[in-house]
Amino acid sequence: MKYKAYFLFILVFNLLSFSFSSGQSLKTINIGLVIDGPWGEENEMLKSIKREILELTTGEFDIQFKTLQADWTISEIRKTIDQLLADREVDLIITLGSISSNEVSQRTEPAKPVIAPYIIDATFQKLPIKDGKSGVKNLNYISVPATFKRDIQIFKDIVSFKNLAVLINQYLLDAFPGLDQCCKETLEELDLDVEIIGIGESIQDALNKLPQHVEAVYILPLPHFTDEQYKKLANALIDRKLPSFAYGGAERVEQGILAGLNKDVVNRISRRVGINVQRILLGEKPESIPVAISLKQQLTINEATANAIEVSPSWAVINEAEVIGRELRPIDRILDLNKVVQEAIATNLDLAVKGYYVSAGVQNVNEARSKLMPSIDISGTYLIIDKDRAERSFGQQAEKTVSGSATATQIIFSEPAWTNLSIQKNLQKSREYELEQLKLDITRDAATAYLNVLRAKSYERIQQENLKLTRQNLDLARVREVVGSAGPAEVYRWESEIATNRKASIDANTQRNLAEIHLNRLLHRPAEEDFLTQEIDLKDPTLITSYGDIFKYIENKQVFRIFRQFMSEEAQRNSPELAALDAAIAVQKRLLRSATNSFWSSTIALQGQVDNIFTRAGAGKEAIIDFSSLPPEYQPFGQIFSQSFKPPKDLSWNIGLNVSFPLFRSGEKFFVRQKAIKELNQLQTQRDAIAERIEQRIRSALHLAGASYASIQQAKLAAEAAEKSLQVVQESYSQGLVSVVELLDVQYAALVTDQVSANSVYDFLIDLMEVERAYGHFNFFSTDERRGEFFERANTYLKKSGLPIE
Repeated sequence: MKYKAYFLFILVFNLLSFSFSSGQSLKTINIGLVIDGPWGEENEMLKSIKREILELTTGEFDIQFKTLQADWTISEIRKTIDQLLADREVDLIITLGSISSNEVSQRTEPAKPVIAPYIIDATFQKLPIKDGKSGVKNLNYISVPATFKRDIQIFKDIVSFKNLAVLINQYLLDAFPGLDQCCKETLEELDLDVEIIGIGESIQDALNKLPQHVEAVYILPLPHFTDEQYKKLANALIDRKLPSFAYGGAERVEQGILAGLNKDVVNRISRRVGINVQRILLGEKPESIPVAISLKQQLTINEATANAIEVSPSWAVINEAEVIGRELRPIDRILDLNKVVQEAIATNLDLAVKGYYVSAGVQNVNEARSKLMPSIDISGTYLIIDKDRAERSFGQQAEKTVSGSATATQIIFSEPAWTNLSIQKNLQKSREYELEQLKLDITRDAATAYLNVLRAKSYERIQQENLKLTRQNLDLARVREVVGSAGPAEVYRWESEIATNRKASIDANTQRNLAEIHLNRLLHRPAEEDFLTQEIDLKDPTLITSYGDIFKYIENKQVFRIFRQFMSEEAQRNSPELAALDAAIAVQKRLLRSATNSFWSSTIALQGQVDNIFTRAGAGKEAIIDFSSLPPEYQPFGQIFSQSFKPPKDLSWNIGLNVSFPLFRSGEKFFVRQKAIKELNQLQTQRDAIAERIEQRIRSALHLAGASYASIQQAKLAAEAAEKSLQVVQESYSQGLVSVVELLDVQYAALVTDQVSANSVYDFLIDLMEVERAYGHFNFFSTDERRGEFFERANTYLKKSGLPIE
């Protein structure tokens, strides 16, 4: 009972405490907001800053805002700032404009905390800075490293120009005497003719001020423009075929400007303002908060604008940029590993050529067989001889004769003919095995080519991400330069690194293009036909179905050793190379037997012939001697002579059996037989050598696949560790705790390990393709039944070795 009463007391006490704390009201903080003048963007910055402040202080403070808007004049802006500084209900002031931010930052010690986020150039404005902070009581400003010169340099990479117009808010020119001259001096190194043009409320007035010789236009922030006005300005520049570059970055590029570098400027500055407000409200002094901030850099190009003004950026620029406004053609061709292999077998030209070769070989067999089948030859003759000879032939040969003959031949026995048939059959087998060998090679090549495309795409992505990371580090270096913790040399070092990374990114893109062209060639497609790819990893259904059980043979060292022996025997049994050699050996054995038989074998053939004289004409068609006028005593002799000179019959025939035997050929038969023996020995030895190579090939491929499989997890762990190390060192670098060299080393290590990790899966899969090729069969073509038979044989083999596998 005592414990129950105690717990009841604790419960009631906690409920009362919660109710009391819940009933307490939050401290109200009034924040004064100064706007330089009417904004054409519907106060997007104002909305963003309010949102960030409320998100970061919810549950801690009750934030109330008091917004005052000036009219872009310095006098009115000063009056607005003074009003908020004098207002006792206002606890903190934020200036939302470059003029008000400069005005408040020039004051010795503001009476209350002030945040000035819109600083143009801290050096030009001669703002106070000490150890990266303002050092002035109650003052915090936000300084972005100067991007003006950098933007123009990148602008010149996109399009070449000599004469540049810079469009700037006219109110800024009025508020900052010498700002136009400062812009010109900043660009002196670039050897440009620069025209500074102020823009007030009228777009047309600004356009009218553009000299005819201007070749490009750079646009600084124009907060007094609406989005509609900005689009009209962009369209007007497009109509004049003038390339444009906006400080506002991607947001302005979407409205029709050709290019921009900064991205998400409003949100990044708003987030920093919200964080600084929170830090001040929690007790941190404004003068002790760092002033520098870096902007996210991502070159953005509007391809539609580029096409409209007939500008074609270099490949180096496009490769790094984010391109919008592009009319993307739908790509229906989507490839995966299985589709690639099937398509290669169906369409590859090398395979088609070999297929025709095999088909032609079938006719060689038929031709050899035809030599053993009956043959019939027919012929016809139209013969004209001179008249005198015909007359003297006594009717045996007419002056004009049309005759014909037919001959039938059947070989009864011929050792060379039967040998040739046997040889052609085995040669055809050899051709078919060569086709299977090429099919295996094409399958391996196509699969490897596809994996190399994936590898190249991964490498390109890594290089592009590394380039973006280097740009982030360049921004950090510029921030360090602003706060005085680093010199210009550090910035130059990162700029040099960017040039190196851009080259690597271009090279990576080239390698991807080459890999895609190679794959298209294997698939008999147009060389640069576009296609999409499906990423692949060890969880891919195709791989799990085809190779899933192989992984368990690789992971265990003892099992893997026996499995290699099993695969070696399987490879030699499946090898089309050995099968082709077996066919060649069969050919040579038949040649040897034929050479041996040639010492006694004869060729026996049966032949019959029919001849017929169809017509006789002219002299000599009949006997010209008239024996009837002879004396009676010579009549018998006349009859005999008349029968002898009687014209022959029109139809005649003959049939015969021919037996031929080459009796002596100066030792040729002995030489042929000895040659056949030597060539047979050569082929048998060659087969042994090929068998050894196949064993070496399958064992080596399995070792490589085993090693690459084992390295996948290690490469992944190394990449994760390198990424964590990079994040730590990058943060330390931003705080000035490590040098640029240390960050470069860590970034390079992260790049290398990321590449190794990405490549490890592709390396393993490519090694696996080599295993399949050496094995002599690809599981892409296997049925589930055949796969099951393979693994059943493997498990049986392992059991016989005393190493059964689950």
